[in-house]
Amino acid sequence: MKISFIGAGNMTQAFLKGLDRSFFEHEVWVSNRSQGKLDGIDDPNITKTIDNHKAVHNADVVVLAVKPQQLFALLDEIRADIKADAILISLAAGLRMDQLEKGLFPKVKLIRFMPNTAIAIGIGSIAMCHNGNVKASELAFIKQLFKACGSLLELNEDQFELFIAASGSGIAFVYQIMATYVQTLVNLGLEEALAKSLITESFFAASSMAKINPDLDDLMTRVASKGGTTIEGLKVLRSSQLHEILMEMCQKTILRSKQLGEELQK
Repeated sequence: MKISFIGAGNMTQAFLKGLDRSFFEHEVWVSNRSQGKLDGIDDPNITKTIDNHKAVHNADVVVLAVKPQQLFALLDEIRADIKADAILISLAAGLRMDQLEKGLFPKVKLIRFMPNTAIAIGIGSIAMCHNGNVKASELAFIKQLFKACGSLLELNEDQFELFIAASGSGIAFVYQIMATYVQTLVNLGLEEALAKSLITESFFAASSMAKINPDLDDLMTRVASKGGTTIEGLKVLRSSQLHEILMEMCQKTILRSKQLGEELQK
């Protein structure tokens, strides 16, 4: 099969790193409007081009990996080159399937993916939904094709903004919290490299433990003995505006996703 990525940005690069070798038994193409990002792809199994028409021609799966603001212009450009039975996968945040269908053709087989960058190391999360033209066998094929990148979660499209806040964008929010924690320790006198190592290990340990035991209150209780050090720090967090900050963070993220869709309404 021919599988084509249109756009060679960060998310395409992450997919190409996270996919297992069986993916590249297929004919894989990547196109980009400029040569620079293509030069960073050195896998000999990938055909690179700046010609979107060549990339899409006879492709069985087309991954639309350009910015939402560029997507409708791209669809205008390549619509005539898309096979009638091709499966299209959109990575565009904020653009719903009904909006995308208007820029394509009747009976188009359309899937929305919303991944995070951890797909590059095989532990990512990908929210997915599809329109009624995608057959069960085709959906199973797509899941098999991308399973090496991490977990694929079928969600109602109305839940996509929440997924973005939790995982798509959420991974960057965790990085910000980690960076602030590191800087705090540096300000208190710890060497930066050591602080970064300790915080990275703490976040890794915490997430690993939570995978085993999803009861977060129980996990905190096991660490925070009465009268000990941990409970004093937890008291500060619990009496702070942490909940309000996280609520606003999520609301702003969700709002921007919805605004993108409205701004790009076609």
